[in-house]
Amino acid sequence: VQLCLGGNQIGLNGCVELVNLLETPSRLKELNLDNSGIDDECIDALISPLANNKSLRKLSLSQNEDITTDGWQTFSALLKDPNSLLEALHLSETGLDDEGAAVIANALATNSTLKILHVHSNEHISTKGWRAFFSALKYSASALEEVNLIENNIGYGGAVAMASAFANISSLKILRLEENEIIEPTGWQAISNLLQTRNTSLVELNLGMNKIDNEASVFLANALTNSPSLKILTLGSNRRINTVGWRAFSTCFQSLALDELDLSMNRITDDTVFLTNTLANMLTLKRLSLNRIAPITTTRLRGFSALLRNPNSALEELKLCNIGIDDRVAVEYASSLTNNSSLQIMGLEGNPISHVGWQAFSQLVWDKSSIMDTFYSNHTLHRLHDENSDGVPSELNDSLRLNRNGNKKEVVRQKIILSHFQGENINLREFLDMELKVMPCAIAWVGKDTLGCSLLYQLVRARISLIDH
Repeated sequence: VQLCLGGNQIGLNGCVELVNLLETPSRLKELNLDNSGIDDECIDALISPLANNKSLRKLSLSQNEDITTDGWQTFSALLKDPNSLLEALHLSETGLDDEGAAVIANALATNSTLKILHVHSNEHISTKGWRAFFSALKYSASALEEVNLIENNIGYGGAVAMASAFANISSLKILRLEENEIIEPTGWQAISNLLQTRNTSLVELNLGMNKIDNEASVFLANALTNSPSLKILTLGSNRRINTVGWRAFSTCFQSLALDELDLSMNRITDDTVFLTNTLANMLTLKRLSLNRIAPITTTRLRGFSALLRNPNSALEELKLCNIGIDDRVAVEYASSLTNNSSLQIMGLEGNPISHVGWQAFSQLVWDKSSIMDTFYSNHTLHRLHDENSDGVPSELNDSLRLNRNGNKKEVVRQKIILSHFQGENINLREFLDMELKVMPCAIAWVGKDTLGCSLLYQLVRARISLIDH
């Protein structure tokens, strides 16, 4: 059972009513009080019923900036309670300052049930505060699996303390550090040391929107090389990385078995062709984002077609939005997908593609030249662009929607009937020339639903001799 009161500004009166609910035996597992006007008095009212509730697993108090250190001190009793079963806690965009952060950290140091902690965008906690926060966790009994630290002032001192603390938390699987721009190269070196010492469990690492430069890239790439468990890596919006840094990461990628990789909004120039070759040979990769990479030339854009031609590719989603793809490049991409049976989504929003380019994709997903051409069309690709966008032919959107059917045999059947046996396109010669023993299968194939009724009627009418058999 979930209860979401977020954004309702319930204040103290609402909390008093909530107390009655919490004290009543229930199956409440998730309670969302984001942006609800919670202050110290509300915490005082709620703490006892929260501590006594044995079903609650997730609590969110984000965007409640009126809770002071005294309130967090009261709240910390819930985290210290050895009988607490709380597994997820969201404290993002709160009024937490250095003192409040220390209170929460000291409570977390004794907590062995919490698995998910979100403390992103807490601008009142300084680098000194984060250093104290992580220092308190260094010798904890923590079972944390996911930590979200997006958009904080962690800094060098905080990064060093974080690396030291997390090195002792073997359960950690997801670490999000986006928008921590004041972590300097020495801070990234400390984080790299963390990755090298505990490289067996981290599954997701998000380092987007930081000021990672070449020096930090080399530290991180060397550390990640021996991370067999890592499946999701985000490096988007780190525009200080140039050829030196990308060469280090390219070598690193070759040793990883990533499922997802985000390189969006980076500077990836023509002299990083080695990176394209590496990406094309990452055979476990399912999702790749290259949105808004720049500066980029037509030569580099055409080079990305190698990602689509590899017959062993597992790539299911490729995002190439706003990177200047024109009709010539679009035609080449469509051609590269002819024998591709894995790619389902190709994000092309924001590119100057005209009817010429879209027509190449229309031909790819539904070639109506002949029955065999239709049969060998691409039946996997089902999204290229926002369907409501101007300039994308409605016929292409219809084809892509048809491809969303997971039963590809049925997709082929529908395309063949619609393009070769409907209206003026009905051509019964393919059926009339069949051996009689094959006809029952053909009739069953045609008449399995209303789509084939007209064709079935025409077929039987054209070959009345079937009735005698």
